[in-house]
Amino acid sequence: MLSANLSPEIAATLGPHEGSGEGVEHAVIALDQPMTIAVEQLERAQLQHALRVCDGHAGKAAAFLGLSRKWFYLKQRRYRDRR
Repeated sequence: MLSANLSPEIAATLGPHEGSGEGVEHAVIALDQPMTIAVEQLERAQLQHALRVCDGHAGKAAAFLGLSRKWFYLKQRRYRDRR
């Protein structure tokens, strides 16, 4: 949903990147696949995006995603091992 679809009162409460669709990368996930595969694709895309936004700094990328560094590293390792 984009902020253009929201009431002006609600749209005014959003941050600069929330709901605007501007300057935000999007991931396209096929809906006709098992949920586990879709979740993997989304998580992998989010990990890669966070690393790009944080200039490759894993600790900052983890914070960006709201994860602990340990959990971030475990997810990275999980997806790296599945290649």
